[in-house]
Amino acid sequence: MPCGALDKGFEAWRANRNVLVGFFPRAHKWLAPLCRHAYVWDDWSLRSGGEFSIVLTKAAFSKTQYLELYKRGLPREAREYIDERKNCEDVAMQLLTSAATNAPPVYVAQPLWHYWRAKLEGIGVAGISKGSNHHDLRGACVTDLSRILLEQARDAEENVDETKIASSGNRFGDTPLVAAPLRRWTPE
Repeated sequence: MPCGALDKGFEAWRANRNVLVGFFPRAHKWLAPLCRHAYVWDDWSLRSGGEFSIVLTKAAFSKTQYLELYKRGLPREAREYIDERKNCEDVAMQLLTSAATNAPPVYVAQPLWHYWRAKLEGIGVAGISKGSNHHDLRGACVTDLSRILLEQARDAEENVDETKIASSGNRFGDTPLVAAPLRRWTPE
């Protein structure tokens, strides 16, 4: 990531300290007939859908409290899920942050030349995201980790009435993720 982009990302985070701020937007989409979430990662789907709800943590800014929340607040079942798959820690971090803030992440655009260079250099390179079912697995991560986190939140509430249960994720397919229009952050 070029230094100028990191500077801009840090500036965006200073203006939005309560959420994750990052350079790689992704989205989730509920597939009702399949009872699961899809993980939206490709440029065409992101742009045509017009929304995002996740930023990858490979280049992101966050409060240190969210790292502590991830370390101490992530349910054991979620941690085991992530460790088993060696994947989805970034989805879990976004879920935790969105659950804590009820706010979407902030997307900071990287320079176009860097974006295309990274895309071209990634062609033919082996990695976790190159598997044929990687994006289906990521959708399952959104579905499963959302369920785990919302069940923990529901179980933690005392004297919960029916309206609170419904609003805190008792319905299958609920997620703490918050979508926002896919727009680049610009200083005000």
